[in-house]
Amino acid sequence: MPPPVDPVTSPVTFPFENGAIRLITVIDPVSGRHSVVCDLCDQSISLGIRAASKPLFNHRGADPCQRTAFKRDKKASKERILAGTGSPEDEKLVNTSFKSYSTVSLLVLNKMCNHVGAHILHSLRSTNDPKPCSKQAVGENPCGFCGLEGCLTQLQEKKKGSLSVASNCPYHYAAMNYKAAAKFSKAVPCSNVPVHCPLCSTSVSGQPQTIWKYNAMYHLIHEHSIGDTSPPIPGQLLVQIFITKEEERALGIQEQVTASWRRQNNIPDSDGFEVYLQGPQVDKRTRSDTVSTVNSDKHDSKRNKLGYIQE
Repeated sequence: MPPPVDPVTSPVTFPFENGAIRLITVIDPVSGRHSVVCDLCDQSISLGIRAASKPLFNHRGADPCQRTAFKRDKKASKERILAGTGSPEDEKLVNTSFKSYSTVSLLVLNKMCNHVGAHILHSLRSTNDPKPCSKQAVGENPCGFCGLEGCLTQLQEKKKGSLSVASNCPYHYAAMNYKAAAKFSKAVPCSNVPVHCPLCSTSVSGQPQTIWKYNAMYHLIHEHSIGDTSPPIPGQLLVQIFITKEEERALGIQEQVTASWRRQNNIPDSDGFEVYLQGPQVDKRTRSDTVSTVNSDKHDSKRNKLGYIQE
């Protein structure tokens, strides 16, 4: 039987949209349980005596939240139309089904992940972005959903081994199919997904710490270097953070830029790396020449190379 947990006795604040929105819990004086009102749909979310963030992150922006917000907004639009104060937007919303509304929203979020990934990769490769964002630059340790810093994202492993992603990012793609998103495809080339860092201690929820695939090397250098010594990279993590040449080309990175970046950072080509992982018995004809690791040390004066694998 697990030991009892101590309750959190003070209100807890959950920031969203880089701190622009701050949701503060309310504590029931009798039960001591925390609850918070979702800013998107106005529903009250119970967080328990420990003010656990998972229920809020799983709810905010997910399908039930979107449905509730859609019904609320559609009702308000109908009331404005009946009162004679409706707008063209109200007319459009009243005549829109939730299925059409949510499908458009999900398509936009799916494409946005790919769009943001291209910006992040250009920043990592220190190459000119042909379509730079005019409003805000990519962050040093950017969120894969929006490209900015400050978002909290957690990769959650369920009992049967499936994975889900919770995030407070306003552009959180809640419908993400993790396995599909982690693989390159011609339709959606970006494979920047949250991954677990095996070197970090587990979070309060018991889940491993989460980092974004494209940010992995930045994280390892900044969080796990000891002085001028870089940490060894566990083999499984190194496999997870590979970016293929085909993916880089599809996202607008010229092949000579990729090759030059690899040489400058002493990163072996994937052909050589697969030999290291799989052993000398691997037939050369079966090896891929399209895999690389990503090491962005442009923000750090150490310029360390994370060049070996932990056995």
